[in-house]
Amino acid sequence: MFFCKQPEETELHIAVLYNDYKRLFDLREDKELLQKKNLLGFTALEIARLLGKKKCAQILQKEV
Repeated sequence: MFFCKQPEETELHIAVLYNDYKRLFDLREDKELLQKKNLLGFTALEIARLLGKKKCAQILQKEV
């Protein structure tokens, strides 16, 4: 994978990039974290959609 952890990437973004479903379930409860954007201006949900990670996107879209 061509991604590396940057200070601008949140734990949620990293969990999406590595398909860490358990971490996504844990982190999705933090509404502020869900809205945080990375250096390129994308939320973790937007990254999941752009990369075609359907399960990650589904997890992030579920209501807490």
